Formats: sequence, C-alpha cells, structure tokens
Amino acid sequence: MNETIVSKWNERVREEDMVYFLGDLCLPSRDYAKWLKQLKGNIVWIKGNHDSDKAPVKTELTMTIEGHVIVMYHYPIKVWDRKHYGSWHLYGHSHGTMKELDGLSLDVGVDKWDFYPVNLNSVIVHMNWLRRSHSNKELGLLEEVPMP
Repeated sequence: MNETIVSKWNERVREEDMVYFLGDLCLPSRDYAKWLKQLKGNIVWIKGNHDSDKAPVKTELTMTIEGHVIVMYHYPIKVWDRKHYGSWHLYGHSHGTMKELDGLSLDVGVDKWDFYPVNLNSVIVHMNWLRRSHSNKELGLLEEVPMP
C-alpha cells in the first residue's frame, strides 16, 4: 500500500509544490524517513496518531489560502477557529468513512481520493459545493448585520 501512495503522490505532486500532509504517513511509523524521502514537494507535516514522535511535524495549522481561512488538523473536529465565520476544516484520520455533515469540513485523506493527494483547486470546488448545499443557519454562521 505504501508503494501505491508514493506512486500516486509523485504522479500529481511536483518538486516545487507546497503540500500540507495531515498525518499517518506509514505503518510502521518508525519507517517514516524511508517513505518521506521518496515524496516530491515541500511537505508541511501535521502529526497523525500513527506517526513517529521523531517525525518533523506540527500538531495543527491555521492559514489563509486564496482568501479562505483553513484549519488543518489530523482529526475531524466539531469546532475550530473562526468556524462561525465560515472557515474551513481539512482533516484526515477517518479513511474516507465520515460524511461531511456541516458543509465546512472535508476529509482530504488519500483513502477518500483514490489514494491521490487532493489539490487546492479540488478542495475549493468541493467546499464551495458543500457550502451551497447548506444555509448559513444550518452552518451556524453569524449573519452579517447591516450598519445603521
């Protein structure tokens, strides 16, 4: 399985690409260096529950990309920074088994995407589709209040 993931990763990712990897690189986790050196791209690694404590990782990351506030964390969570303003939550861990219920979170683990990494454009398209499928009230978003 690890060979398949490496092959599909390198098919889509160029050396100069920035990649946000949301954890669980390989099993056993002690082999992470062997697999990591085979992957193309500049990788920001967010720690998963199967990752080695020796791996060079972050625990979470919040950033603005192309106007979207995105919170990245290995686990799916119900509440995250600026969710009530429409920020997005990207996660892995669940191996494609969780349904996106809130319109603001997305499983970007390779299990859900035929073992390919998902690119930013695909995330934006998918999140916009989810957003259109839910009302602001369903999403728990704060409504804009007009100034007097």
